[in-house]
Amino acid sequence: MRPVRALVKDELLVVGVPWSVHELGPAVQAAHAFGLSIVVADTVERLRMVPPGIAIEQMPLAAFNSDTLVAALGARRPPGIVSLTELSMECAAEVREALGYRGTPSAVERSVAEKPLTRDILSKHGLTSVRWWECTLSNIADIVSSINFPVVLKPRALTGSAGVRFLASAQDLKTLGRQYRDHAKAFCRDQVTLEAFVPGTEVSVEGLVVNGHFILFAVTDKLNTGVPYFFELGHVLPSRYSSERSREIEQYLQRCITAIGVVTSPIHAELKIADGVLEVIELHTRYGGDNIVRLLELAGIASPFHAYFAAVLNGTVPAPHLPTACWGIGFYTAVVGRRVECRSFAFPYPYCVQEIDFDARRTPKLEEYEGVRLVYWRAGHMYCGSSVYEHVYGNVAFLASECNLDHVVPEYAG
Repeated sequence: MRPVRALVKDELLVVGVPWSVHELGPAVQAAHAFGLSIVVADTVERLRMVPPGIAIEQMPLAAFNSDTLVAALGARRPPGIVSLTELSMECAAEVREALGYRGTPSAVERSVAEKPLTRDILSKHGLTSVRWWECTLSNIADIVSSINFPVVLKPRALTGSAGVRFLASAQDLKTLGRQYRDHAKAFCRDQVTLEAFVPGTEVSVEGLVVNGHFILFAVTDKLNTGVPYFFELGHVLPSRYSSERSREIEQYLQRCITAIGVVTSPIHAELKIADGVLEVIELHTRYGGDNIVRLLELAGIASPFHAYFAAVLNGTVPAPHLPTACWGIGFYTAVVGRRVECRSFAFPYPYCVQEIDFDARRTPKLEEYEGVRLVYWRAGHMYCGSSVYEHVYGNVAFLASECNLDHVVPEYAG
């Protein structure tokens, strides 16, 4: 283990390598606008996941926890301490608290990261009507004997749709062992939540909270694989619901954020719209992954990391702009264990395809995480932009349909 390097005053501390590691790129650019560079603190193993082309400094830690990180900082006080992924939000908050920095408290970060805690707070404030149950994989059979199906199983705390599973009936429990390995218990990934399935249209919301005030950037339409895994295949923003529902969504999320106690943090929320009613599916104190940050920039709405760092450093409240165009991203997606297939590149609206990154020789970087097997992986993406929403959505939907994901996933089939 090489010695831990000390920070200098012009370095912004990022706690933890993000799950979507490519997000470090735009974060570095945003920090440069303030005359800052970025230092990422994490274990040596996790730091190896950062691509060499991303211009960060590394602070290797013997153990990833707030005590080790505070000790590594010594007398140094960086201008800001943040995290870009929920896997390390609580740790970053603990470091801020230990050093007297303002920000969203660690108890709040914990209540956001752990899905039952989020649901409990929202329920007490009348902001959700979803029923939920906590259990472990070892006693899940006892729980499901007394509940109504369908339900959605989620890890108590994880990200990226990993481990999520739609359960139509108790029969579906028979295949969970193929998704959750025995050693998942060592990482507490056997602790799960069951939530009553919410029908309706799903959208995501991006925004920023500054001193408790929520600023909405955009509502985004989502395409996913549907039941049973809900893996996301593409995004289009601004949503088709933006003009008629944005104000209502902003007010609803402000009430949720106030109830939970978020102070200054990005927000990525997943909502269902059913029969005119809004319902939180999940809420995170980070921006959405899947290159949504870049979509916001391409659409001219906001520079999300610049806005976040300005809020942390100066308390600045951003003023989002109206979109200059509609933008979307679709992913070349495959089942883990199989090569990616794409039956056609003949997009219905080729004029608005702006970028394609695809290589059929790629392989997944991860096949499981802490005992939870991953179902899908991505071999590339396609960006498209146009003033016509239907053309952008049509291209993203076309890519999703051409990736040949209609077959049964053999690793999980009953």
